Amino acid sequence: MNTTVHFTSKKLLALLLIMSMTTFFHSCVKDQDIAVDTIILPDSKELIQTNIFGLVVDENDLPVRDSEVLLKTDKGFEATTTDEDGNFKYFDVRVVREGAFLKVRQSGKFEGFRKMNVTPNSYNYTKIKLLDKTIIGTVSSTTGGTLSHSSNATIQLSPNSVRYENGGEYTGNVNVAMAWIDPTASDLPERMVGDLSGVDIEGEEVYLGTYGMLNVELLADNGEELQLKSGNPATLSFPVPDKIRSQAPSTIPLWAYNEDLGTWLEEGSATLQGGFYVGDVTHFSSWNCDYKGERITVIGKVISRNSTGQDVEAPFLQVFVSIEDVLTKGGYLDNSGEFEFYNFAANEVFTLTIKDRCDNIVFEQEFGPFSSDTDLGTIVVQPTADNFITVTGIGTDCDDVAISDGYIQFELDDLTFIYPLETDGTFEFVINTCDETMGDINVIDLASEKVSPAQTLDLTNDPVDAGTLKACDELPSFLDINIDGEDFLLFFDVTASFDTNGMNISSEQADSTTNNYYFANLYTQDVTGTGTYTNVSGYFGVETQEDFYQMETGTMEVTEFGANPGDIIRGTFEGEAFGQQNGTTVMIPVSGTFKAIRQ
Repeated sequence: MNTTVHFTSKKLLALLLIMSMTTFFHSCVKDQDIAVDTIILPDSKELIQTNIFGLVVDENDLPVRDSEVLLKTDKGFEATTTDEDGNFKYFDVRVVREGAFLKVRQSGKFEGFRKMNVTPNSYNYTKIKLLDKTIIGTVSSTTGGTLSHSSNATIQLSPNSVRYENGGEYTGNVNVAMAWIDPTASDLPERMVGDLSGVDIEGEEVYLGTYGMLNVELLADNGEELQLKSGNPATLSFPVPDKIRSQAPSTIPLWAYNEDLGTWLEEGSATLQGGFYVGDVTHFSSWNCDYKGERITVIGKVISRNSTGQDVEAPFLQVFVSIEDVLTKGGYLDNSGEFEFYNFAANEVFTLTIKDRCDNIVFEQEFGPFSSDTDLGTIVVQPTADNFITVTGIGTDCDDVAISDGYIQFELDDLTFIYPLETDGTFEFVINTCDETMGDINVIDLASEKVSPAQTLDLTNDPVDAGTLKACDELPSFLDINIDGEDFLLFFDVTASFDTNGMNISSEQADSTTNNYYFANLYTQDVTGTGTYTNVSGYFGVETQEDFYQMETGTMEVTEFGANPGDIIRGTFEGEAFGQQNGTTVMIPVSGTFKAIRQ
């Protein structure tokens, strides 16, 4: 499993992502023809420390493994990969509170974008559905033409209107990939590009009510992406579903999704023509027909009242707010049952709906209208006892001492849920089982670097006492580095990746107790199996302490060499490193051991 991992009270190291650092709300748009400099973007937002995990699925709700996931943090875009069940995790990251921005990439799919509201120092969940990148047809670049999607959405290209992305002339066939996002679909929050918030032409942040979105890409015969020439717009036609057509205004703003900023930008308009919104666009990625309005924040907390009348927290239930079937925002409660919708419509009556994991409605009520930010308070749901099971227990180390620094990992129906331990090692959480009768649980001890064996729980009766979970097994991966006699430890998600020249051992982590970010990478050329290698380089550092060490020559002993993805690569290394330590250049001995998961 390739994920970023949890902090520990010990010193840790983490991979430094070497990339150009951009601010959260200032960037260039992919297509240089877009005059986004006419929009004055809002100021940067509040950053919070939190945890994010989620699931990536295809259009049939099947998990998508090995997808690249990118989360925008205060350090830039941090990358991870979905595991075999489509899960990904980020622990102890600093993100924008009003909208943590995620990108997901997978061959054969349109790139997925998600902007999710998150709460500080909690566990926040999301589900992202990737849409098939279906070629709907081909036209000649010299003659242009019109192509239709199965939804009846259309694209019309003018003759000689297409160029390479780098600006070069293109004269071949134009293959058009398209996906329509139905604004009335029950799974709209999972399919949606970004979220329903944007920046209008005046630079104001607004909420959006969508009448439909289109993902569109123009591709050359060799698969290279194409764009429109300046002054040569294409025409898009968006179908308006019958359910909401009577509410559709005659003219509506068009919005283009900015893949760097993670927000919709107002650009042009579309007119209603015979059940379709029709408008001209100047570039291609994602387009959206939305009305706009003043935004407010709506927050609240959900608890579950079980069959015995006891109130417990209700984490990770689905939560939706909607207005007359047109504006629907959705997501999941965090681990404590809280929700926050930052970009929601002011002065509108709306419906709040809570669903369990099986899509059963457990609460639904109208609220509003509200002209300012509103706390809905505590909402009590009373699901059936066999749908919600309370799980309790305690985690200990191998000496039967309660774990004070760790967390529970619970797997149910290929989904992974994370719950923090109390400082005395105890835990209590509610799991929404649906028709599942079994679940696997284990505890991670961050202090002793151990994990307990997975234990299968019978979930047919409420409550379930998991008993004592004892963490005694070696961690799945680790990188233990000694720098001048001081130990630094990385674990979970230490990976071994290969390029044309060699092998990288890398990891990334953070320590919330000190607010430090740690990073490490070892590079060895021409690694083909077990043995000794003398061309080892690397870097290690503690970003917030401005400590950085560069190793240019070292040796590595590879003692175990897995040949396939998911196999273990294990070994030791040593050498000397120089670099900056509190502003002073130093040269010190470095050594360590590693157990990495091959990518």
